[in-house]
This record gives sequence, C-alpha cells and structure tokens, in this order.
Amino acid sequence: MEQHDIHTFLLRFFKANQCSILEESAGHMTVQLTIEMDKLIMNRPFFIGTGLKKLAVYLNRGN
Repeated sequence: MEQHDIHTFLLRFFKANQCSILEESAGHMTVQLTIEMDKLIMNRPFFIGTGLKKLAVYLNRGN
C-alpha cells in the first residue's frame, strides 16, 4: 500500500468513527479520538481520565 493510500484510508477511518482531524499535511495528521476509539486502538484494558485523547500519525517519507 502506498503512503497516499494509507493516508486516505486513515482519514476515512477516523472520520467514519466520529474522530476529528485537528491537523493534516502530507505524511502527518493529528486526530482527536473519541473515548471509545481511544479504548479500541490504544490497547488498554482500562480508561483513565476525562475528555478526548489525541493521536498523532506520522507516515515514513523517504523509503
């Protein structure tokens, strides 16, 4: 899968799961996770804290 395809997939995935895209550029995005999405993808058996969590995604450019 090409970097552009991965970027597009991630954008669609997070938007479909009601997550907000806070920043986006080629090879980078910062996503505001919902509490449920944070639980699902961060692989934690528990959730501590209140509010929404952020996730920064960096795609390796140059390979």
